Amino acid sequence: MSPVKSKTESRNWNRTLGSDKVIFHLMDAADESNLQDAIKSFTSNLPSSDLVFLRMDITQPEAVEEWMNNVRKGRTITVLAELDGEIVGYGNLHLSTLQWTRHIGEIRILVASKHRRLGVGKVLAQDMIDIAAEKGLSRVVAHIAATQPRVRTMFESLGFEPEALLTDWLKDHSGKVHDLIIMSRSIEE
Repeated sequence: MSPVKSKTESRNWNRTLGSDKVIFHLMDAADESNLQDAIKSFTSNLPSSDLVFLRMDITQPEAVEEWMNNVRKGRTITVLAELDGEIVGYGNLHLSTLQWTRHIGEIRILVASKHRRLGVGKVLAQDMIDIAAEKGLSRVVAHIAATQPRVRTMFESLGFEPEALLTDWLKDHSGKVHDLIIMSRSIEE
């Protein structure tokens, strides 16, 4: 019997969520050739409110190239979730290059709104936790807009606890400010 591969050693893993078979896989060089088109298709169906608090504007080709460059350099680990050949969500684990925070990873999740009730986001978040453990990290954090109570509930169900509330920390495209909740959990050894 062969040993079970870790997520960072496996290219794909499948999950049945509801009646849908969702394929999860690590983003790597094999995704580069069609990544721009796949992300453009994914973001074209997202409401603008979903794009406001992203780390970078992935509707722009240069941002997608920077994202892929971060994956190539090992600064970001991305798991893509696909259904019927289309991206329906992704999870990022951002690794710190700073000496004093190299033990902490930041998790970012984005799922297409019509697939949110399937549990895709929770699977992606758990995958990011598993990968963080494989990478030897001791803590993961998630930054959540206070206007996203379902996202907060999902992270709480995975053992995250609020660490800080930063008032008026986020600003949307219209200039309206929002509170930011920083949540974290330790990685069990």
